[in-house]
Amino acid sequence: MTIRENVNAILHYKNYDYMPVVHFGYWSELLAEWHEQGHISREEAHGYGDGNAVDRSIADKLGFDFCWTAQIGTHGELLPGFEHKVLEKKPDGSVIYQNGHGLIEMSKPGLTSIPVTMGTLLEDRTAWETLYKPKLQPDSRRYNIEHMKAYAAVQHDDQ
Repeated sequence: MTIRENVNAILHYKNYDYMPVVHFGYWSELLAEWHEQGHISREEAHGYGDGNAVDRSIADKLGFDFCWTAQIGTHGELLPGFEHKVLEKKPDGSVIYQNGHGLIEMSKPGLTSIPVTMGTLLEDRTAWETLYKPKLQPDSRRYNIEHMKAYAAVQHDDQ
């Protein structure tokens, strides 16, 4: 089975040959560290982008089958997103804010990892019906036809 066939089988609860090894992208600090350790070149550390040739080169070196975030798909985000609002600034420089997904998060100075989620606007069925459902309706902005055409034109030997 190809990687694509394996992934589809897994997602549909069918038999598969092996579990693909997948990554979701890399933080720039991690790429810099891998370069310092000699695992990747300087060009790879600075030229990375989900789905580009550098991504494939790094994935091959590290044994990944593919980058999940580089796969073609629709725009499943909220349209429009919620307003980004700063709710509180703490003395230590931390900031509590509402993001575009309606999550209440806290970020700390110098932290590049995933922020701490402290709450959400999605607290009940009424919030779903009034706040979220209207932002998830079909919309032509969800489909980048040119991107899909370009992706279809590229031959993927292993997918």
